[in-house]
Amino acid sequence: MKSIFIIENNKVIKEGIKKIVSDADQFVVVGDSRTGLEGIKLIEQRNPDIVLLEYSLPDVTGMSVARYFAKKKSIKFLFYTDFFDPCLYSRAIITHTAGFLMKNSSCSLIDALRFLADGKKYLQPDISYDLVKYAISEKKFQDIDDREYEILYLYANGSTNEEISERLNVSLKTIQNVRQQILKKIGTADKAEIQQRILYHQSR
Repeated sequence: MKSIFIIENNKVIKEGIKKIVSDADQFVVVGDSRTGLEGIKLIEQRNPDIVLLEYSLPDVTGMSVARYFAKKKSIKFLFYTDFFDPCLYSRAIITHTAGFLMKNSSCSLIDALRFLADGKKYLQPDISYDLVKYAISEKKFQDIDDREYEILYLYANGSTNEEISERLNVSLKTIQNVRQQILKKIGTADKAEIQQRILYHQSR
């Protein structure tokens, strides 16, 4: 069972989040806070697996909280927020944050937490698409064709070669070959680096 700490300044929203998380068998809420500084103190004491937090807090930003624990790789951070800034998303995920989910998204909060619990990073799909779309506008991405664009998007969204092959109804060998073409064009080495490169260009 994974332990969750919640930082949310809106009491009603915080209580709602606690109920959603507590109702899921896989997770247990070990504490909560409405401010970032208080949250930092309690996180140090309780050492949760995942911190679920709002970006906009009364004292410091949620990013400041995540940055404080940047060297503590065992703690994952999921921003569950109303605040949208693509540059923020890219900088955070490259460094120390595990995921982002907008509060108005139709995506499941529990599904996002499960991604983190499995050691994966999480971006709601429409945010992943925006990051790729922006990255393609960078000069070094302009020679990527439509099929490569689609494959790059699926990579950024966490799909494996096998999943992409099935989704696009093309052979696994074709996907592997196209991936090599992308690597040659944008200078990355694997799926994770492709995603990081996309996020890096988004933050520039």
